Amino acid sequence: MKPSSSRSRLAGLSRPCWAWILSAALAGLGASGAAQAAFDGPVTISLFSPGGLVGDASNTINTFDQVSGADGLKLSPGDGSNIGGWMLSLEQISFQGQSINLRIGVGAVLNEGLPNEQWVTGYLGDSSAHARYQFNNLSLTGKTIVGLSITDKDGFLSTGFSGLQSPSTPSSYVHLLSGNSFSVDLDSLVLKNRGTGQSGGYADISIQLITQAVPEPASAVLLLGGGLLLAVGLRRRQDKDTRPLS
Repeated sequence: MKPSSSRSRLAGLSRPCWAWILSAALAGLGASGAAQAAFDGPVTISLFSPGGLVGDASNTINTFDQVSGADGLKLSPGDGSNIGGWMLSLEQISFQGQSINLRIGVGAVLNEGLPNEQWVTGYLGDSSAHARYQFNNLSLTGKTIVGLSITDKDGFLSTGFSGLQSPSTPSSYVHLLSGNSFSVDLDSLVLKNRGTGQSGGYADISIQLITQAVPEPASAVLLLGGGLLLAVGLRRRQDKDTRPLS
């Protein structure tokens, strides 16, 4: 496909008794699962474009930023960050609870004016890896990430207009890598022409982390101790019930 409408990104900056013990342990586990989500520390966001950019395959990207795990805007154009130097005017990455929200802009138009015209991010992968955002160190107190729920509607809502033309299956471009990391492919996204020009094209993608409670060490010890005491108590009762009458 021939590139056209030169890529704005090319102008980016090079930049968690025994009955009483058992109930206490279970209560501790329940409290851990109900606690409000908050990342324990800084989150690492990386940008990889191993195939360069549309129009400049030699301009490969391998950079990252560490951001606060608190809610709010994390990266945006011209914010002085490494990734912010490659972002287009509409683009941003923000955190809200257990959701990570990405607004991704149109960086290049392929085959402009032809039936197979495509509005893309402008980032390119190579034979070994996709161009992608990668999120690491997503540490949540008492929790591990077991899945992802993805929406692609404007305003990071669950219903409404989607700025993505393809792919239609989120699991094909968002990948859970471990219990504290995931990635979003950028080179496989085709965005819709909103009729506002290349600079006004974007897609909103919201990734909600599906988590599972992990027993805290103290609670696990209490639970184990309570289970052992329960087993001993039942055994003693069995022995008493089966003892022959004299």
